Formats: sequence, C-alpha cells, structure tokens
Amino acid sequence: MVHKTNEVINFRKKGDETNMKITISLGDLSDEANMKITISLDDLSDEAIKELAQRTDTPAELLKILANENEWTIRKAVAYNINAPLEVLTKLATDNDWEVRKAVAYNEKTPSELLSILAQDKNWWVRYAIAINGNTPSKTLKTLANDEKEEVRKAANKALNECKTNTKVNKER
Repeated sequence: MVHKTNEVINFRKKGDETNMKITISLGDLSDEANMKITISLDDLSDEAIKELAQRTDTPAELLKILANENEWTIRKAVAYNINAPLEVLTKLATDNDWEVRKAVAYNEKTPSELLSILAQDKNWWVRYAIAINGNTPSKTLKTLANDEKEEVRKAANKALNECKTNTKVNKER
C-alpha cells in the first residue's frame, strides 16, 4: 500500500521549557519503507530555524513557537510568513525590535485593523511599510500622508492616488 504522510509536530515539556521536536514523515512510501526523521530545534542553527520560519508550508503551531524565539531575525521571518496566524501577527506587532514590527506591517495577510494600530509606530520604517501595504485602509493612509517623515508621506500619497485611479474598487480601502 502506498500512502502520502504529512509532517507531524510533537511537543513535550522538559521542566519549564518547551522542548519541541519536529517529526517529518517522508511521503509516498510503502508501509515497509515508512521513515521518520526527528529533529530538535535545539539541534538546529539560528539560520536553519529562520529558514523554517520563512517556509510557507511550516505549520501554524510551529510558527507560534518560533514567534517566541530570542533571536529577532527568526521572529522577523515568522512575521513575514503569509501563513502566520493572526494571534502571532498581533503578538509580533508589539515586538521590541522595529524590524519585526516592520515585517508584520509588510505582511499582506496582516488585517487592516492591526495595520491602523501599527501606523502609530515610533519607527518611520514601520509606518512606511504600512503605507505601501495594499490592505491599509484609506483613513490610515490619509493620516500617514501627513507623517513627519517625507518617505512615509510620499508612499501614503502614492497609495491614495492609486486607490483613486484604480479601476478595480478595493472595498477594504
């Protein structure tokens, strides 16, 4: 019998820390040749974990865990991931590192309500990312069109002009 297996994620507690193992079952194998590979996140380099966070086929449960990593570049990779769950994007929108917040602002799946909140960020790169995100509401764009930073103002005005001239009506804006 030939079957296709999916990846499975196993969690186990080790003291107060979560020791997570990723089990990947190789697909399209016969029952006799079924093979599993188990890898602990502790065994992976930050670069390998970042690559895992960037993959669009990384399960939401794993993205939730990776959003708590100490390394900001990993959290940033999670924030850019279009499959990051809303709760993860919401959490990362308040991250201490502005590059992580900027990644949330760039993410096309970030809801307009969260973009409106992020538009008040103290870092202009975050506000700039909001201005160029196609899901940003026109009300927020109008506010950003008066931003103190010229780059943000220009991006917001460009987005507003595109909304006006676009023949397809964007109901979100």
